[in-house]
Amino acid sequence: QILYSRLVDYQLKYQIPINTHSMLKARVLWRSPLDSSCFQHHYVRVFTNASNHESSSAISRRIATVSLYSVSLLSLSFITYAYYDYTTSTDLPFNLYGLLRPILFRIDPERAHNLAVRAYQLAKPVRNAFGMVYKNGADPSTLGTNLETKVWHLSFANPVGIAAGFDKHGQCIDGLFDTGFGFVEIGSVTPKPQNGNDRPRVWRLPEDEAVINRYGFNSDGHDMVRQRLHRRLSNARRHSFGKLGVNLGKNKYVTEANAVHDYAQGIEAFCEYADYLVINVSSPNTPGLRDLQRREIMHDLLSTLRQTRDRVHNEQFASSPMAACVQCKPPPPPLLVKIAPDLSDTEIEDIAAVVQQVGIDGIIVSNTTIAREGLRTDASITAEYGGLSGKPVFAKSNDVLRKMFKACNGQVPLIGVGGISSVQDAYTKIKCGASLVQLYTGVVYKGPV
Repeated sequence: QILYSRLVDYQLKYQIPINTHSMLKARVLWRSPLDSSCFQHHYVRVFTNASNHESSSAISRRIATVSLYSVSLLSLSFITYAYYDYTTSTDLPFNLYGLLRPILFRIDPERAHNLAVRAYQLAKPVRNAFGMVYKNGADPSTLGTNLETKVWHLSFANPVGIAAGFDKHGQCIDGLFDTGFGFVEIGSVTPKPQNGNDRPRVWRLPEDEAVINRYGFNSDGHDMVRQRLHRRLSNARRHSFGKLGVNLGKNKYVTEANAVHDYAQGIEAFCEYADYLVINVSSPNTPGLRDLQRREIMHDLLSTLRQTRDRVHNEQFASSPMAACVQCKPPPPPLLVKIAPDLSDTEIEDIAAVVQQVGIDGIIVSNTTIAREGLRTDASITAEYGGLSGKPVFAKSNDVLRKMFKACNGQVPLIGVGGISSVQDAYTKIKCGASLVQLYTGVVYKGPV
């Protein structure tokens, strides 16, 4: 009773709750030969420690609860923002890419590009979880879409491909086919490895759904890319339905007179791996490259390269096990040229004439533009030198596409590129004269599937 009365007194005096642990401690001290003052000292110390312990536990629980509510609220706010941002800017149903896009757009554009390439190299189940696989990567021609397209001697599962510039080094070809593309074009690939232009060299223009880049043909070089393509041929899990294009460029400091040698080396390196080859003479980011679009220069260049293509193809067939069967000889890979959208009517007619005279198999219309009309993005970004891609190029590239189709009398297959971000855009390109279409920047803003 005395002990309890003492405990009550101290509880009232120090506002300390009584619990079994503190009472036992106090009883031990009471029975020990200690005077009253010593007892008071130990009693208060024991009660204080117990109280602090209980207070710490309560505070920890309270912090955990507040943290959980905060994270939940922030997550809900982020999902709401991502939903609003994606659905209002794309008119598409909300998907996983819409959730990831605000995060990706916080990352430096070139780093985000590299991360995307790496993501396409992940195992299929992982990519499937992130919405990067269409119909489990099945052959699109087996899905009943009736989109199979035959151009040259090739059969494309569908007419939609990914343009050169995304997979520059041939690192994620089959990952892109899993997305549902009918064909993939890698590159541009240069003979020798080169770093391209200095960073920063890529800018997003969200208000215009566009991108400015001045990569400058950064490339791993012929040898490295050729090794990757060779390994891919021996991979039993590779996609056989997709068609592969290889876009060829020249090294930065190679002169105009020697450019033909760089392109010829590319044909020799990739003729046996590519379903079609592209001569890129239209990138605005390599000094002097667009000068190769002049009529006389282009005629000589393409004439030599077509002869090179035919020679290499004949040599490869002659050394193959099927050489004895003349009727078994396959046609060579089509040779295409990629042109700029910044061409005059006279230049368009000149290119059309050269292509038909030389016997080039097709034209890709078009590359990025150096024009900057009608942009809403801040001038500090639009003033950056480089090629502009995305929605602002759509009308310009369509105009060149129509004129090129007319100049070629519809006799040369055209691939339409520039500003495609919807089914309607792709169909518009086809109505302008394209046999096939490609996109790239549209994937940045609206996602891969």
